Amino acid sequence: MTCLRSSTLFCPALFAACLVPGALHSQTLPPLPLKGTYQILDTPGCGSLSPESINNKGVISGSCVNHGLVRDPSGTFTTFDVPGADSTDAALINEAGTVVGRYIAANTVHGFLRTPDGAITTFDAPGALNTVPLQMNDLGTVTGYYETPGPHGFVRFPDGRFATIDVPGSPYIRPQGINNRNVVVGYYWDSADNEHSFLWTQSTGLINVCSARSKH
Repeated sequence: MTCLRSSTLFCPALFAACLVPGALHSQTLPPLPLKGTYQILDTPGCGSLSPESINNKGVISGSCVNHGLVRDPSGTFTTFDVPGADSTDAALINEAGTVVGRYIAANTVHGFLRTPDGAITTFDAPGALNTVPLQMNDLGTVTGYYETPGPHGFVRFPDGRFATIDVPGSPYIRPQGINNRNVVVGYYWDSADNEHSFLWTQSTGLINVCSARSKH
């Protein structure tokens, strides 16, 4: 793995392994002591409960069979569905208690937001066949990817505007995270099947951070 000279600035903070080959395997840490407690989260009537995210207030989001689910710290479960959806998945919850997720209707994937009062807003990236939200920050800015059918990354701002993250010739792109400054990090493959990591900001666009060998 080699750092791109033009982007070395970003490597120490985000991709230490890019600077030091084998850094991820340089030491063996002792196991943590097995302390603490656990709580079973099963809820009546839900044969398949899948928690996916938890915020610092202890509110959990996920899915219950084909329904979206939110569990508050008191233990109260709320299931919900996007109107007209065949399945609803509450993938992530932020500190404001807003859930971002995806739902399937007529074999097409769409995005949605659900506020703490239960209001649901659905969205699709412009021209998308499928829209797949992956992450959201505490401001309500969402990132993920969509297909037209080719792959594109996207950022959806709280006012509903979209920005596209594109790499010409790339057959695969995945924005993986977004912070509260709306900086997106992710990876993509180039036309030769080499994987690259990137940062994206609204002002600079996409910046290559590290390039890697072929995934084969």
